[in-house]
Amino acid sequence: MQLIEQMGIFPDRYVREKRPALRSVVKAVIATIRMQKFKEMWAVSKELRNSVARSFEQTRREPGSANRRRRNEGVEV
Repeated sequence: MQLIEQMGIFPDRYVREKRPALRSVVKAVIATIRMQKFKEMWAVSKELRNSVARSFEQTRREPGSANRRRRNEGVEV
C-alpha cells in the first residue's frame, strides 16, 4: 500500500470488501432450511386440500344421494 501511496494514489484504507459475518451466514443457512421444511409442509397441505376438494366434488355429483342419506338417518334438511 505504501508503494501505491508513493506513486500518488491514495486508496481509502477503511473501505474494503467485508466478508459476511459468521452470524449472517448462519442465519441465512437456517432460513434456507426453514424455507425447505415449510415448502414440504405446504406441498402436503396442498395435496390434502386437493384430495378433500375432489372427494367433495364427487359427493356433489351424485344426484340426491347426500339428501337421501340424511333423510334415512333422520336428519332434517
